[in-house]
Amino acid sequence: MVVILLEPSLITNELGASFGINPTFQNILILANLMILAIPAFNNLYTSKLQKNILNVFFLMIIYLVILGFTIYSGTNYSMTGNIRRIVFIILIYIIMNDTKFNIPLFIKIFLLTTTIIALLSIFQWIGFIFKIVGLSIYYLKTYDPGGMRYFNFGGFVDKYDFFGSFYRNQSFWTEPAKYGQFLMIPIFLSIYKYFNSKTKKNLFISIVLTFAFITTFSVANFFGALVGLGIFFWLNKSEQKGKHTLIMKFTMIIVFLITVFSIYSLFDYSNENTYTSAVLGKSTTTSLTERYERVEYSTSVLETSFFGDPTIRDNWKKNPTALGLAIVSGGIPLVVLCFIFIFQFYGNLLYVLAASKYKFVLVSSIAYFIPFSWYGNYIEIIFLFHVVFFTIILKMEENGLNLVDLPPK
Repeated sequence: MVVILLEPSLITNELGASFGINPTFQNILILANLMILAIPAFNNLYTSKLQKNILNVFFLMIIYLVILGFTIYSGTNYSMTGNIRRIVFIILIYIIMNDTKFNIPLFIKIFLLTTTIIALLSIFQWIGFIFKIVGLSIYYLKTYDPGGMRYFNFGGFVDKYDFFGSFYRNQSFWTEPAKYGQFLMIPIFLSIYKYFNSKTKKNLFISIVLTFAFITTFSVANFFGALVGLGIFFWLNKSEQKGKHTLIMKFTMIIVFLITVFSIYSLFDYSNENTYTSAVLGKSTTTSLTERYERVEYSTSVLETSFFGDPTIRDNWKKNPTALGLAIVSGGIPLVVLCFIFIFQFYGNLLYVLAASKYKFVLVSSIAYFIPFSWYGNYIEIIFLFHVVFFTIILKMEENGLNLVDLPPK
């Protein structure tokens, strides 16, 4: 399951292709593995009302995507197979993780350990390159963008456009730095939560490693997301602790909140400066926002000819039109509606319990994640759908008085 969550990266596909393994065969093996785990788990399945509602939407999405595959997509170079496969995978993961015998704390440990090992490799390569200890070789992708050139070593890939001076933007094995930053968002908040509840050196080390890897992506959208998440947490925590702390403590919490707000403003202002944008991003944040809006606007043009979308628009313009734009292009208004239903159900429930939740620091990472995800993501991708699955489980665990990690209750 942890390997499946790495799908946004190129690790499994490129490794398999290097050994001549067809991606279809890999997917069949993954599907078989998930089914073997899901069948016995079905007998011990325990889902909340929210989870059942979201699962129903997932099944409706599969039916709609199958219909699209035989109609709108017929005769084009595009297919709904990948989207259907991801939803099927996530439904099986839903069943497995909602098995009453499934060990969530152990899963979190393995997930964080895997993420930390990958992050360490990327950091060693990043630092080694700066000090001219580690070199980068030219590598031609076999999957994702066949023939596309990247630089490569043990810590991952580097796009030729992401160098600035003696540095580069860390993307590990992901397709771009922003995608890697998105992936790290939730593990960072989880690791920090574990550290502050255990105070162990191991959890502190994991938090530092993941945070450092996150910073080296130089992804403004992800930095904004993290700061907004922290800002929401400090605000909620300040409100919750009202009357419980000394005047000095209250003043400190207010200062921390104000610093967070100022940091958000400063980041936006700094990311518009020529010195940063020309060296790192190549464009200002304002320009990027404008371009994204134009991409969404362009994607909506397909609705003038087809209510159900038109994937062939990507033949003329392959840039990412944001998660909303991709949904419009891929499946038109019906797909957008289905996506919005489960997203609003999920975030509506999360926001409803957020202020009073003992896991609020972890839950705000979902909000922090969604900000850059909306910028770069796809509503039907494994890591986003998993994040919905995982957080609905957290909500269910808190409702039933269960611990998220192996820690004694406070």
